[in-house]
Amino acid sequence: MTRLAVRDFFPPVFPVVVDPIEVENGASIPTAYLMDRLQDRYRSEQSPAQVYFVMGSDLIDSLHKWDDGQRIIE
Repeated sequence: MTRLAVRDFFPPVFPVVVDPIEVENGASIPTAYLMDRLQDRYRSEQSPAQVYFVMGSDLIDSLHKWDDGQRIIE
């Protein structure tokens, strides 16, 4: 469903990727781990892709309590 939404919303020249990493790794994985794996998967000298973390403003106050929350903040 997400792939269809991205395909329908973003033009083909806009580099948005829907990745199944969370489905492949189970019900819940720490955000810092997820970001590291996505960086590993998509970043190389040939393809310097950027991975961005987007979250709702309602979660900002508790981010420091997350697994590796301080690293995510930095």
